[in-house]
Amino acid sequence: MDFAAEKLLWQQGFTAVAGVDEAGRGPLAGPVMAGACILPRDFDLTDLNDSKKLSADKRERLCARIKAEAAAWAVGRAEAEEIDRINILQATKLAMTRALYALSLAPDYVLIDGRDRLAANVPQRVLIGGDGLCASIAAASILAKVERDGYMAELHQVYPYYGFDRHKGYGTEAHMRALAQHGLCPEHRMSFRPVRLAAEGNLFADAAADTDLKDLGERGETIAADFLRAAGLSVVARNYRVRDGEIDIVAQDGETVVFIEVKTRLSGRAGRAAENLTQGKLKKMRRVALFYLKEKGYTEWPSMRFDAVTVEWRGAEAVTEWLKGLY
Repeated sequence: MDFAAEKLLWQQGFTAVAGVDEAGRGPLAGPVMAGACILPRDFDLTDLNDSKKLSADKRERLCARIKAEAAAWAVGRAEAEEIDRINILQATKLAMTRALYALSLAPDYVLIDGRDRLAANVPQRVLIGGDGLCASIAAASILAKVERDGYMAELHQVYPYYGFDRHKGYGTEAHMRALAQHGLCPEHRMSFRPVRLAAEGNLFADAAADTDLKDLGERGETIAADFLRAAGLSVVARNYRVRDGEIDIVAQDGETVVFIEVKTRLSGRAGRAAENLTQGKLKKMRRVALFYLKEKGYTEWPSMRFDAVTVEWRGAEAVTEWLKGLY
């Protein structure tokens, strides 16, 4: 992590360069939050990284240091009701804009993680994967993640049966089961399909009736990602796509980069994940993995592994199998 993006702007005469990032686009409940941060040029970048690649303890420590040492920082949010009303993309941009305008120091340039510019009267640049490349964006991602995780822990005290303190509102198996059993709370996002299905009493019935398995597959990938996190891996990317194909999950297992194929099936259909992974499919995964490593700026080969996860629905229960080292 370095100040490369900021240095180019400082050399052009910009002095207050803000990074902006979000947390909470994917969950089924709770607000989406965004951080905005202007770091001083002498900020110690040790351990600074994309918030998703840091442990909770390290995020907390870095967040405290960012708040103490930043030239300016702020957090903005958009509520579940706003997400339902204007959609998650627009709500995310709204939260980012609110964070930006809440800064005590007006920025003269903004670096934004992702693909979408903001409706703000300030020069800006978007950086795909910016939270892993740009110090100011990484700091903003930590601010947003820590703030949102804290809010979801507080929300757990109000609605303890959903487990918000554990999954932060993401669509884990436990969250799905709680939705089916207890219904919705005001913090759930009605515009997200699993929440709508739960409101109709069809959350798991829909899975059993899903003949093309598209939605079931998306739900399985979420369960697989949560399963891997619980096993100690750090999920760094979902549905990474290039022209040659797609990898469902990219994770970090210690020093090893793991590329993972997820197979979701109903009981009695298809087979184990490895049975559907031909040599041709594995070679395609390898080509996509090389694109990923190149895009992320690796200059030498890291330790790599190719895994598969099967998620099998047996009624309302999901059974997960993890197969390591397929290639």
